Amino acid sequence: MKISKKWKIGLFLVCSIVLCKRYAYTIHAEETGPDSYTETSAVNIQKQDENNQPVSGADLQIIDQNNQVKEAWTIDGTTHETSLEPGTYTLHEQQAPTGYETSDDITFTVTAPQLENRTGLIGYQYSVVHGDWSYRVRTTNQDLADGKIVYCLNEHRTYPHDNTYTELDATSELFTQYIATNITNMQAFQENLKRVLYYGYGSDALGLQKTYNMSNLAFRRVTQVAVWYYTDGQITNIPDTPGSHGSYMIYHVLVDSDLAVPNSIQLKFYRTDDSYYQNLIGFVRYVPLTITMTDKQKITPVTPNVPTSPTVSHTIQPKDTYEQSTYGVQTGTSQSSVPYLFLSVIALLGFVAIIKQKESFD
Repeated sequence: MKISKKWKIGLFLVCSIVLCKRYAYTIHAEETGPDSYTETSAVNIQKQDENNQPVSGADLQIIDQNNQVKEAWTIDGTTHETSLEPGTYTLHEQQAPTGYETSDDITFTVTAPQLENRTGLIGYQYSVVHGDWSYRVRTTNQDLADGKIVYCLNEHRTYPHDNTYTELDATSELFTQYIATNITNMQAFQENLKRVLYYGYGSDALGLQKTYNMSNLAFRRVTQVAVWYYTDGQITNIPDTPGSHGSYMIYHVLVDSDLAVPNSIQLKFYRTDDSYYQNLIGFVRYVPLTITMTDKQKITPVTPNVPTSPTVSHTIQPKDTYEQSTYGVQTGTSQSSVPYLFLSVIALLGFVAIIKQKESFD
């Protein structure tokens, strides 16, 4: 949260905001830009796996129909909120997370918000005991307590008093026509108003009322002054004296912070049918377009563990030596008798020759 350099975070005791001396000035946004901008629609991007569980670490891009990258980011497992002008876009996964396959592109179309605008609404001051007091609009068949909390524009005009209003989507043209402030950056102007209404009384998205122990009346007044800061160029004096606890701090949270606002918020402009009375401002929330991209886990091939056959070593015996089979009983190594028979014959022949030779001598 960014707080004005003139103030430090802490607890303060200040008085209730009193409409008193004021002066007019022109608000110029820090940024420069056109006097109008194209309305956008809320788009939410989600990344999940096949079990519908969030996936983080994917590098994603949104590409428009002219092949221009509108956004690029690494998703962190949460929903990515953005706002896009009407048109056709492609959600592209530039790189998948580790262990996942890259998803196919998703083409989607964004259309302008289609919100029902009502006519014949009644603007009134709603008050009950214990200081619960606010400006509201309602249909003719709604109870007073069920009216929608709104805030006044055109601070110099008369507060709504059972006069009729037409509900319109807040546009650049309406603000330019019906408010006195010189707006140099319409987009920043509308974002500032959204922040005031979203965190102010009636919505209180940050729980400021409980944090600073504010009454409904005091919190509503702070929010109204913050609205006028942007729409009417008026600063209302907030005396720094004991009174409503936390009023001053809340005021600066609303006008000086950079708190984010959901992209599903749409400002509503309530135009009076009688220029004697103030126009009013409020907001509604609509369901954003949600795009979900699913990543599939990579399948790693598994190599089967096939057992190998044992290696058999064959030894060739000498041809004159062999294992003699004895029907499964090993008895030893036997040698062939052929060479010995041959030698025996030779020896016998030699012996016969010797005998004959001896007989011849005799």
